[in-house]
Amino acid sequence: MWPSLAELLTCLPDKPVAFQGSAYMLPLCQAVLGKVPSPAEVRRTVESTDPDKVDRLAVHAALAAECYEAGLPDAQERFVTDGQLRGLVFSGAKWRAGWAFLLGRGTAALEKELDERGFIVFPGGQRETQAVYWLQMMVRYAMIWGRIGPGEDHEMGHFLRDDLPGVLIVRDGATELESVLALAMMKLGCPGVVPPEFPFEEGYQARVGSDGEALDAIATLPNLRVLEVAGERIALPAYCDPAHAREEFGVGRTLGGDEHSFFVLRPSDVEDGVAVTGTPKESVGVVIGIGDERLDLEASQHLERAALTLPAYLPGVWVACEEPFTLGMAAEAELVPEQLAGVLREGLKWHFPRLKRIRVQVMFDEGELRRAAPEARTFRQRRAEELARRTEETASDFVACIECQSFSHSHVCIVTPARAPMCGRDPGRVKAAALFGATWHPYKRRGLEEQELREVIPKGRRLDPERGEYEGVNEAARRLSQGVVQRVFLHGLDEFPHSSCGCFHYLAFRIPGLGIGVMDRGYEGRAPNGETWSSLANRAGGKQADGVTGLSLGYLRSPKFLQADGGLAAAVWMPTEVLEQVRDLLPEGKLPATEDDAQTLDDLAIYLDGRK
Repeated sequence: MWPSLAELLTCLPDKPVAFQGSAYMLPLCQAVLGKVPSPAEVRRTVESTDPDKVDRLAVHAALAAECYEAGLPDAQERFVTDGQLRGLVFSGAKWRAGWAFLLGRGTAALEKELDERGFIVFPGGQRETQAVYWLQMMVRYAMIWGRIGPGEDHEMGHFLRDDLPGVLIVRDGATELESVLALAMMKLGCPGVVPPEFPFEEGYQARVGSDGEALDAIATLPNLRVLEVAGERIALPAYCDPAHAREEFGVGRTLGGDEHSFFVLRPSDVEDGVAVTGTPKESVGVVIGIGDERLDLEASQHLERAALTLPAYLPGVWVACEEPFTLGMAAEAELVPEQLAGVLREGLKWHFPRLKRIRVQVMFDEGELRRAAPEARTFRQRRAEELARRTEETASDFVACIECQSFSHSHVCIVTPARAPMCGRDPGRVKAAALFGATWHPYKRRGLEEQELREVIPKGRRLDPERGEYEGVNEAARRLSQGVVQRVFLHGLDEFPHSSCGCFHYLAFRIPGLGIGVMDRGYEGRAPNGETWSSLANRAGGKQADGVTGLSLGYLRSPKFLQADGGLAAAVWMPTEVLEQVRDLLPEGKLPATEDDAQTLDDLAIYLDGRK
């Protein structure tokens, strides 16, 4: 046994001490042993481990280090709660290249370089057992997002080696105990980049001498996420800048705002270009014609909303009112009509790089405005009416999004007229991105760089109208989840509910024998059946879980919300803040209980009995 480990065993607390803020009291011990052990059990486990099995002894040493850390006064300050972990998974796997865990001394330059390369960096050196908190992050990632059960550490190692969005980097100066914990991390699946003198040969490791060699080694690791932006990079003209949209100006004058002023984006048989007629006086009209055959009414509405934000890219200019169209300008601002037309055309190409044939007409001529304004308003009104009538039954296609697969491997988000994406994004934005590309680029798993993140899918034959099962959705879910998800009930909680990512704002869950509960991300209490946001999110995150699903406010207010389970009428409990979001959809006298009405299942049963 290593001297530092023998000393550590003498420092273990007498009784188990649990970390707060997690469904796992001692995550590492539970991941390896399948239970919460006493410090005495951990001590016996370490002492009975064959010293020749160095990698196994290192893992058991890490269990002792976790028990030691749990007993320290500042343990809770250092502990990464389940809620914090979800944020680190979401940001570290989707919007960053991954996690970089650093051990050793003199790593400041490496920390900076890793940050510039897109990593979330976790420096060590605060105390020798610091790596315990990284190990806890790793194993919970496997148990929550990888569906690896507590005690299945062999399967966990395989999953983490392939999928963990992290890498361990050991530089010079690591102590004996730090090196032992580094070996435990590598044994449990974290790839390691270590110096030539690292004392252990076991584990998934690459030996390098310099920081530059370490960075080169990291670039080859298959488990880290990569950022690939396909296609030609489009630049905005020099006269416009998105930064101008964040500036504040006093209103010096306005243009438009009368019955002859309008703004419309619509499908047209046009070629690329811009045209300006007349000179600025009182009224202004804008017609953006799109000659892309893929443009439908839903996408045109979102593109129009996006285009209305673009005049603010000009200095001192913004859209003061959409209808009637009004431009506000700072007193010193000069509106150049050709630049207004240019920023609309080039801005749309910048935001939607695959959009074809954009023609922008900016009109100041009074006669032309009088003729064009009624036609533009008629199109916008007809579009609004048709989109309001659009349902899952009348739609020929849906949208599938796999942006979150960088951390939720089997999640496929299906966006329909009745089911907004659970992240809360505008459904039109998701469809426009599927059709025409987008300028937001999440990181992807290596090897999936060419996989489209969003696509329009045929809904196919309707198999179950009540639960919302469609042949085309099932086929897309099977293909995009690599066969993990075989069937999807868009509007049911049981058996095959919609899979969940991790960025959902609400969760719906079954309260057996009573009905449906709904909880929001900010709720810090417990549901009557004892569930917390953390316990529900752990069950749902990254997978298809019977009895629980993530959702957005848009779907919560949808007429098809979990209709197979009775919809909002079957909701029996939700926090007050959630109730206020849907109160107008519920009949008086049939309101679900809130945290003020029911803290236990007995309370809830009494409340529901009195509601009858």
